Amino acid sequence: RDIFSQWFQKHFVPAARAHCREVGLQNGCKILLLLDNCPAHPPAEILSKNSVYAMCFPPNVTSLIQPHDQGILRSMKSKYKNTFLNCMLSAVDNGVNVERFRKQFSMKVAEYAVANAWDAVTKKTTTGAWHNLWPAANRHDLGEQRDNTEDMTEEKMTADLLRYVNSLPSESISKLEEVDIEEVFNIDNEAPTAFSLTDGEIAEMVLNDCEHNRSDDEEDVVSSAKRVSTQKTVKMCNKLIEALEQRAFTTEQDIMAIYKIKEKLLQQTPWLTRQITLSEAFKNAAEQRASTSAEGVPGN
Repeated sequence: RDIFSQWFQKHFVPAARAHCREVGLQNGCKILLLLDNCPAHPPAEILSKNSVYAMCFPPNVTSLIQPHDQGILRSMKSKYKNTFLNCMLSAVDNGVNVERFRKQFSMKVAEYAVANAWDAVTKKTTTGAWHNLWPAANRHDLGEQRDNTEDMTEEKMTADLLRYVNSLPSESISKLEEVDIEEVFNIDNEAPTAFSLTDGEIAEMVLNDCEHNRSDDEEDVVSSAKRVSTQKTVKMCNKLIEALEQRAFTTEQDIMAIYKIKEKLLQQTPWLTRQITLSEAFKNAAEQRASTSAEGVPGN
């Protein structure tokens, strides 16, 4: 709440007032900020400065006037959860237990997965969301069509995941059923948007984060000792390109992205070669002289 109050006083009010001046409104004109009825926001009564006021929507109606809550976020979340479950099943298939996978699925990996899920949200989904809010803007009945399309997408995700599960020998995963996958897709439907934590809960979270960070640091030390060489990485890129070219879903842009990475690696190779040559030149020359001398000794 303190952060939001500071944002309102120091950022929103000056920016809103500047916008009013740009569009030719009077300096003292009233400005109204509409807010979600969310516990994380301070009371609207204290958000007032220089004729700038705030007002909250009635409870439980915010989702009716926000396009993201008309199926866009649902689409993005379902795609992210599908990626997470596929990664988990792949890890189990390679001998990694679920608990270990959860530790390896870092915030960085999650951020990439969320970004990819957002990019995968279709234009039809976003158009359908706006159609629900503003039917007059689109003459076609896309709202019902969008809902059916999204449901079919989740059904397909569930079916594909179940086929993957049934192909795995692991007993811990073979018990996964359709109802479990559907629960994952729907688990945050009624989740609160804000929490009120006690001092003890906050302290426990901080201590757990410190312990988790120490564990991550130890794993980073181990992983940094196993650095893959540039030459080997280039070979891996070649193998990856060869494998991706055999997949129907791969686009030319996907292949080009791997080629660009390979080019960057190849640009580093001459530098690495020079470094190795300078550091080992005398050693190699000494070994060659020793080998030549040994060949000239009688009896060898």
